Amino acid sequence: MPIRIGRADGRIGMTHVLLLDHSRTGTVGGALTGLVHLIRGLDPQRYRTTLVLYEEKKLGAMLDGTGCRTIALDAAAIHRPAPGRTLGDKRTGRRAQAWRTLGVMRRLLRQKLPQARMLLPLLQRERPDIIHAGNSLQQNLDVVLAARWAGIPVVVHEKGLLHYTAVERMICARNVAACICMTEAIRANLARERMRVPRTTVVHDGIDVEGFQPRRPAAAVRAELGVGQCDPVIGITANVNPWKGQEIVVRAVAELVAQFPRLGCLVVGGLVRGAEDYLSGMEAFVASKGLAEHVRFVGPRSDIPDVVGALDVLVHASILPEPFGRVLIEGMSLGKPIVATAGGGVPEIVLDGETGLLVPGGDAGAMAAALRRLLADPELRAKFGAAGAKRARSHFSLASYTAAVEAVYDAVLRGGSSGLARSVA
Repeated sequence: MPIRIGRADGRIGMTHVLLLDHSRTGTVGGALTGLVHLIRGLDPQRYRTTLVLYEEKKLGAMLDGTGCRTIALDAAAIHRPAPGRTLGDKRTGRRAQAWRTLGVMRRLLRQKLPQARMLLPLLQRERPDIIHAGNSLQQNLDVVLAARWAGIPVVVHEKGLLHYTAVERMICARNVAACICMTEAIRANLARERMRVPRTTVVHDGIDVEGFQPRRPAAAVRAELGVGQCDPVIGITANVNPWKGQEIVVRAVAELVAQFPRLGCLVVGGLVRGAEDYLSGMEAFVASKGLAEHVRFVGPRSDIPDVVGALDVLVHASILPEPFGRVLIEGMSLGKPIVATAGGGVPEIVLDGETGLLVPGGDAGAMAAALRRLLADPELRAKFGAAGAKRARSHFSLASYTAAVEAVYDAVLRGGSSGLARSVA
């Protein structure tokens, strides 16, 4: 049973959780989608939720019926450019570490501290019992600091495989009440980076298997998306971003069309800011190879269950280690065989040779070979799909996901926040 600390406004018996999504990509990514699913899974009789976004997002009906309030911050006011690091930062050695530390200090002074000061009045006004910060420890330093000043325990959802510095280690070790890691790969990375945060636990994201179902026939969806005459049809559902590897899929299709002349490929997802040239390059490649009848760039879709339901194979192609890969459990839940890159947390989700095939990241030839094997063998596709659907229900259910997160909330509220002073109205 959730722990509830009484408030002066008289709202007794419910735990108020304030969730924050830090992304400013112009798209709804997997990290935010995971928070939305969590909100949908929490018992509205036991939890009251508020979702804070660092920019406006087109959520549509994603939160309908949850009672969750959504607050969008002014992205222009809260964002101050500062040196940062990417998921693919592989620099090593003392010099690289020194540069990273310098970058963290500059970002802390120029961006994170001002953002923390902007967040503080919001936290004081909302007065949640607990804060759930999505994205990563690195991105959420402002949230951690603002929560410290407001006297509210903060749980950070680590969703990245990142390098950390002594500055971040000190701030997070002292002020984060708990850290939820999406995969064992993420927890292992935190250990390598010497990020010692109390109550670090692994919780795989979950999916509402019964709710994630197609509403339209596959043939109708294929016709609408321009691949009605294609068979088989593969697809990648990820925001268009160089590290997500859509180009690898397109190049694999170029290798496969001679053997599968009716092959169709759907590239589904919003365009991340700054990836315009990447998309233009793929479109030019498709035109130069005469693949216009095979490859369709369909942009963002709100009917992802319908789109995934129309596929014969779901493809995941991240060229850098993927922390989790929500699209994988979406495909598995609908009984789709998977071809995925093997880095990061992906092998914890897709079992190679059982629910799909794993390939090295960035290797179009290996991707084409795996797809060729599945496209030529309908029985193998059916076998992998059935095993994937069973695994999605047994290992990645929304009920198990929310129960595990609720247990973290309860542990934090029972035990305080690791030395953080907390005022009770």
